[in-house]
Amino acid sequence: MIVLANRPGHPFLGNDFYRVCGDVLDYHAVEYLDVTSELQLLRSIAPSISEATLETLSKLFRELRRLTDGGEITYPYSTRELVKMVAHAQSFQGDTLESLAADVFSFDAFDDRQRLLQATNCD
Repeated sequence: MIVLANRPGHPFLGNDFYRVCGDVLDYHAVEYLDVTSELQLLRSIAPSISEATLETLSKLFRELRRLTDGGEITYPYSTRELVKMVAHAQSFQGDTLESLAADVFSFDAFDDRQRLLQATNCD
């Protein structure tokens, strides 16, 4: 049996998989892709998007993951959101990076802590 689970905590509500059944299953955590593999995946999804744009987006998501791991932001941006952005870029090549990111980053618009941090950083 293969069981998929998000890591415990905000924004993923529900049971802590490891606490509830980790002792009866052998589990394997899947880490994020390395840079080379991630870029290869992005190229396969969006062959018409420039290498520079794909590299920029990959670096952005690496930084977001680092911020999440450090507790500076709460939402764990994943490869899934990055793939969504790149697929959108492939389908709607006239869209700006800002519009590509709007859906992905709109989560923070509902996080009072993030809005407060962003407002503080803008002053």
